[in-house]
Amino acid sequence: AALLDELDDGASTTADDSAPAAAARPQLALPPHLAQPTPPLYSCPFCGTDSADVMGDHFLSCMHGGHKTLMHNKVVDVLNREAFRARAMPYREPTLYSNSNIRADLSIRLPGAGRDAPLVTDVAITHFACATTLQAGRIGANAAAIAYQKQHKDSKYGKPGLDPLLLFRDMRVLPCVFDSLGAPAPDAVDFINRLGRAVAQSTSTHRSVAIREIHHRVCFTIAQCSARRIVAGVAAVDDSLDRQILHRNATQTRNAATAISIDDLQADSSSEIGDLAQHQHQQEDEEGTAGDSGLSAGGGGGDSR
Repeated sequence: AALLDELDDGASTTADDSAPAAAARPQLALPPHLAQPTPPLYSCPFCGTDSADVMGDHFLSCMHGGHKTLMHNKVVDVLNREAFRARAMPYREPTLYSNSNIRADLSIRLPGAGRDAPLVTDVAITHFACATTLQAGRIGANAAAIAYQKQHKDSKYGKPGLDPLLLFRDMRVLPCVFDSLGAPAPDAVDFINRLGRAVAQSTSTHRSVAIREIHHRVCFTIAQCSARRIVAGVAAVDDSLDRQILHRNATQTRNAATAISIDDLQADSSSEIGDLAQHQHQQEDEEGTAGDSGLSAGGGGGDSR
């Protein structure tokens, strides 16, 4: 709301007045995640250690619950279907090296000269507003995807001493790394462009149309999975809060019932003690009356003599 008010104020001023104001407020050019704090609200129901924030950033970064794996697999499925359309002989999770158990997500052999040189990709989706990205100050359309690729994928396939298998000699590795809005790293753009050209050739469509369709399908899949992840996270938080409320109400009810039972026991014991004291008083009164009557009777006999 504060950003919208500032934008409205800036739009109502003249061009000469708004330029210094915009320069004095550079946070207006930042995404909302970087311009406003996101205070923690509840503990994450999936990992249990971090906190779920109001913007949903933690849900898109949390590695627990299986949603990140589901998003990854759906993006690989999109690329696999496009490879079938291109007749590029896709192969899922190939073992690439004879002296390592490193597996990629997809290998294809593009029509023509590409049949002899397999093209290998490894898919990953990172969140542009995760804690590590924000702490490193990476800001840009695909800054998070580029940083993730350099940190994880390039180091994974750039280890010295890896011996490619005979089927994967002269292969080219192009990791497909996207952020949670679908922004691709440069290698992902290169892979999609190559695959799109093959799809266009095999389906007799324009090259730009085929490439754009692949980009749109990948972005739609990521957006759909991100939305489902946030909805599932919110529902899990609501369920957790409902369980906490039910537990608190049950505890209060149990404590109230315990207090009532204790009061009843105390009241019963007090009444029993009162009855017992009253009974003892009655017995004492009866004994005293009996003694007085006996003394009276004895005194009367002495006087008669």
